[in-house]
Amino acid sequence: MNERIYQDDHGGWYFHIRGNQIAGPFASYDLAESGLNKHVSSCSKRVSGGFRWPRNWHPARLLRRSAVRQA
Repeated sequence: MNERIYQDDHGGWYFHIRGNQIAGPFASYDLAESGLNKHVSSCSKRVSGGFRWPRNWHPARLLRRSAVRQA
């Protein structure tokens, strides 16, 4: 069993993530393990170096700045 996944006194399954945060409750150990795997894969996708817009160039920010302000 994974040490990050544990069961509380009420039967819910949880796992620890970075920063002392807790995710859960899950109905079973298998669901908690699946949730942990999804969390780890989503974190690794963000870190893997895929293309990201620079914060100031993000399309949503550009459109927001170009909107005409009404008085």
